[in-house]
Amino acid sequence: MGLSASKRQGLFLPQALDLEASQRETIVITSFADEAPLAGINHVIDWGLAGWVSRLIARGWIERAFGDLSLLSPAPGHGYRRLLHLGLGPSTAFSPRKAQRAGSLVLKTLEKQQLSSAALILPGRSLGVVSATDAYHSLLALLDAGHHKSKAGVHLDLSVIEPPPAAEEIRSLRDTLLRRRRDEQLLR
Repeated sequence: MGLSASKRQGLFLPQALDLEASQRETIVITSFADEAPLAGINHVIDWGLAGWVSRLIARGWIERAFGDLSLLSPAPGHGYRRLLHLGLGPSTAFSPRKAQRAGSLVLKTLEKQQLSSAALILPGRSLGVVSATDAYHSLLALLDAGHHKSKAGVHLDLSVIEPPPAAEEIRSLRDTLLRRRRDEQLLR
């Protein structure tokens, strides 16, 4: 299940999409140094790439200390041209503050590389270290802070990848936020 960002009623909020429909120019995965084998959606993406990411990690081409970034080009035919990997360090040292810093690193990298569309796994979600709603709130805080435009000023077409139960949870939260925003505008 994917979540695509949209700008409605002055809010930049993800909406629910089918994973196949959420294909973007770049896919962003985040993994912990002690995540072996890759878990959750990371595993699904790696499986779709015939274990390519796992092999790069095993060979030392992808480092997974906190903040290590790798921008790679997978073979054609996967629905995206680039894979951005962000290392999160050991899972035991992960915190909400690190989740916020990791999200900021991802968004700044997407801006710097002038990438206009991306599907991402929110930091900490592969092992469930962070809940879907906490990770989503962290992303919203970054987007509200202005980290959602490319250098050309174009909004980033952002899709958040989550399994169906977590996507439903986020979809419900998004609907609540949109209702609140609409009610605030009506009261003005």
